[in-house]
Amino acid sequence: MEVFSKQKIAWAETIKEYFNSVRNFPRFSFYENCMFLDKTSFMLVGKDLKYLLGILNSSVIEYYLRQTVVKLGAGSMGLAKIYVERIPIVKPTLKTKKIVENLVVKIEKKKSKNESSNNTEKELDKIVAKLYGLTKEEIIFTESQ
Repeated sequence: MEVFSKQKIAWAETIKEYFNSVRNFPRFSFYENCMFLDKTSFMLVGKDLKYLLGILNSSVIEYYLRQTVVKLGAGSMGLAKIYVERIPIVKPTLKTKKIVENLVVKIEKKKSKNESSNNTEKELDKIVAKLYGLTKEEIIFTESQ
């Protein structure tokens, strides 16, 4: 039961790709306090969760997941734990880790105020693409998918 009291990243196994015409995938969420999950949800606890959240919700990992997860009917994706466990996570420098974490906090604050976080998300995507060593052509390709 102690694990439910820890900070965590959680996600649903089945996620509609678009909800009300807005991209809804991937959708990993950070939880500060105690929370219990439904039977079709997963959670990740550990260190550097804000950094991981930034990586997991990036367009780079969105592209990766689109190539690997199960596609379900009616525009949904099956994001089982096995797919998340296989995501290659790059170990950042301390400076890059702090930049990603600060951008994640900025995005969370904007979203909590119902403000647009699009520009901050694009900034985060650029940093993640650089972290993974993507070329300009690869970035353009992944963004167009």
